[in-house]
Amino acid sequence: LTVKDTVKVGEFAEAEKIRLRARCEVERALSPHKGGKRESVWILPACGVTAFPHDPERGPIQVDGEDIAYWKVLGAYAFQASTAGCPIVTLPIGLADDGMPVGVQVVGRAWCDEELLEVCSLLEAVATRSVPKPPHHAYSLPHDK
Repeated sequence: LTVKDTVKVGEFAEAEKIRLRARCEVERALSPHKGGKRESVWILPACGVTAFPHDPERGPIQVDGEDIAYWKVLGAYAFQASTAGCPIVTLPIGLADDGMPVGVQVVGRAWCDEELLEVCSLLEAVATRSVPKPPHHAYSLPHDK
């Protein structure tokens, strides 16, 4: 393990305040509303684009004709909920017009993993009935020996 930078205690404390604020916002959004009804999960895009060929260099990705940093495209939708400590499950949910897989991420309340997995199980059952695995699925790719 190599540490590249140091973080001062004050900077860490400020980052922790921001993380806790994010957690409170997500929890408030997923908590019971008046009348006892609540959203148990959020269903969000897994990524800012459909699947694309693997790039081991993790170079920029074209989004609407503009080069966007790899990590921004892949992590933009997961950032707040994962920073807040909420459980997230990513599922394939369909295929785009070009045949590449499209996924969703399902975000649950902190410490409610079982509830999240129940919802994901239902979504997966529906998705697998109507969406075939693409021909370039990981199990169909050649493996190094």
